[in-house]
Amino acid sequence: MSYLITCSRCKKEKVLNNPEKFENQDVSYTCKCGNKVIHKVILQTSIYTDVISKNSLIGKKGYLNLLNSNKEPTENYILALGETKIGRASDKIKTDITLPEEDKTLSRKHCKILGNYSIKREIMEYIICDWESKNGIYINNKELSPDEKIYLNHGDIIQLGKTYLKFEMI
Repeated sequence: MSYLITCSRCKKEKVLNNPEKFENQDVSYTCKCGNKVIHKVILQTSIYTDVISKNSLIGKKGYLNLLNSNKEPTENYILALGETKIGRASDKIKTDITLPEEDKTLSRKHCKILGNYSIKREIMEYIICDWESKNGIYINNKELSPDEKIYLNHGDIIQLGKTYLKFEMI
C-alpha cells in the first residue's frame, strides 16, 4: 500500500510507502524545490473507498484553479486523497490550501474537500462541505447549507467569500 503527498509549490509527488505506520500523524519533508511539506496521513478505507497506488491515479486527479476577476485561472492546486482544508491565512489554523488574505469575506476555516477513490465506480470522487465558514459556500451560484455535503463535478465554480475557484478532473 502506498500514499501520495504533493508539494503545494512545485506539485511534485512523493510516494509514502507503508502509510498505515503514519496514520493520523503529520509527515514532513523538504521538497527539492525547497518547500517544507507537512501533510497529515489520513487513510480512507470502506466498502467503496481504498488507498490506491500512484499509477491508478494517473488521469484521475481533481484540481482547483483560483480565478481572477475576469474568471481566468491564476493558480492551480492539486487535490489529494483524504481531506483538503481550505481557508484564509492564519498562524493558529493549519490549512492545506491557503487562499488570498486580502479577501476578508473568506474564513480562516472555510471548507473541506474529501478526495476518495470509488472502487465501485473506478473513479476519483471529491466531496465539498463547509468548515465553520461565516459566509458559506456557493457551487455554481447555489448556496450549500452548513451541514450539506455534495459531490463536485468537472467544471463546477466554487465561491468562497469573494474568491472563485474552478474544479476540474484531469
